[in-house]
Amino acid sequence: MNIAVVVLAAGQSSRMGKIKQLLPWKDSFLLQHALRTVKEVDPDQLVLVLGANSDKIRPMLHFDDETYDVIENPTWEKGLGNSISIGVGHVLSTNHAVDGILICLGDQPLITSVYLQRLIDQFKTKKYSIIASSYTNRVGVPAIFNRSICHELVQLNSDTGAKDILLAYKDDILRLDAQELLEDIDTPEEYEKLYQRFHNT
Repeated sequence: MNIAVVVLAAGQSSRMGKIKQLLPWKDSFLLQHALRTVKEVDPDQLVLVLGANSDKIRPMLHFDDETYDVIENPTWEKGLGNSISIGVGHVLSTNHAVDGILICLGDQPLITSVYLQRLIDQFKTKKYSIIASSYTNRVGVPAIFNRSICHELVQLNSDTGAKDILLAYKDDILRLDAQELLEDIDTPEEYEKLYQRFHNT
């Protein structure tokens, strides 16, 4: 199956005080770490969506081949849904063989390639249209969507992400437990706590 991955790194956190995507993580920084993790599942296409601070982020990125598509969302202020729309629209217009699109965030450093591969493997069984991550009684990204419903992702234009689509297809979703992997970083305190936890062991 032809699988594309869209990594979203267009937003800007007003509470961070720094460019979140460039905060140190392991031997690089958050966004580079996310890209390396995604690359390990060997997607047929990898699309990175930048927005805020793209002029500072792009020069810092290192790519080891030509499989990356780096695009900019000029309307990133509209929120996560708008960036999903831009990334998915790019895939649909450039990859006519795509079967599924995996949506990931650039600020969830605990997500592993093993977990992403689980999402993809479940999708390949063709039993569900969506394989999503489950945490605290909710479902969200990382999530992989069948091409047949990706046109609905292109219609997104708000900060609610794909929540409405996930709700509409609630009976056609396989939920994978990702409770311990979905640590979002939205404040300096959250980042510092997570950094200390995983860099001083």
